[in-house]
Amino acid sequence: MNRHLLLLPLLALLCGCSASDDGTTAATQGDPRIGFSVEANGGTRADAEATAFPTDRTFRVYAWDHTGSGSWMMDKGTGGDANSNVVSYDGTRGSWYPKYLYYWPDDRTTVDFYAIYPANIPFNTDSKKIDFSATAVTGSDDVLYCKSSTSKLGANHYATNVYAAEIVFKHALSRIAFAKQELNEVTLYVKSITLKQIKDKGTFDFDGATPAWTTNDASLTDSYNTTLGNSLLLMPQSLASGAQIVVEYKIQADDGTWLRGGAEGSETEWDTKIIALTGNWLIGNNHTYTLTANHDIFLSCTITDWLPGVGDEDDFEI
Repeated sequence: MNRHLLLLPLLALLCGCSASDDGTTAATQGDPRIGFSVEANGGTRADAEATAFPTDRTFRVYAWDHTGSGSWMMDKGTGGDANSNVVSYDGTRGSWYPKYLYYWPDDRTTVDFYAIYPANIPFNTDSKKIDFSATAVTGSDDVLYCKSSTSKLGANHYATNVYAAEIVFKHALSRIAFAKQELNEVTLYVKSITLKQIKDKGTFDFDGATPAWTTNDASLTDSYNTTLGNSLLLMPQSLASGAQIVVEYKIQADDGTWLRGGAEGSETEWDTKIIALTGNWLIGNNHTYTLTANHDIFLSCTITDWLPGVGDEDDFEI
């Protein structure tokens, strides 16, 4: 399954900030515009090695300026452009910049950056949360996020006299993968895997020290479909009563006998198994469900958290 890993961009210019322009002014030596050095850490590697964010992608940035009572800068729609705070890579300067030019506050106070990928993910600037109350998680797209607090004095002196805030993206969703185990000289064939009664709407708060999802427990998807070798990217949650996996499968003994596969063991027919789901899906964790078949025609499903260093060769995939 192709999956877009969603990297979360940072969350116009108001009091305490120097003037911004429309993006046409040439950069100058020592220009105090806000730029970013961007990395992405999927948390699936044993040494937590960061993976570079692809330079052909864009993300969105919101920023809270602590000057005075505080106010939003780098807000969506600055200068009349709805994409003014969309950030892209500038290869000539080796850093990432928003479409509209923004500058560090003159008083050098701390700025909180809220980064969200992809750029169209809804962010509520009143609550400072990612909001899926109207839009359901699709199962195919990752959501990535970062909150970074810094100031011009403390920022990395990145590229040519450009102060760049460091952004390290993390996964906001849970990855649900499927594997099989065959015992006692049988072969398990899986045609389809369907997840039902999965929560798919809610809000994600990454403003505090511990990022957390609040799910809409009444919003349950009809189904998510996948099969062995693929995975789904879904909302972290406590699985609701009625959550289940429906598997279409066949089991064949090594001597050619069909142990499961239609009422008469037909090679062209499939059996169906419904397996209840319980437990919790955790933020930024990989979970593997294992379908186990044996010679007694036993099919089970277990879940384990993927440990760091186990799983993907790459943290981010397309």
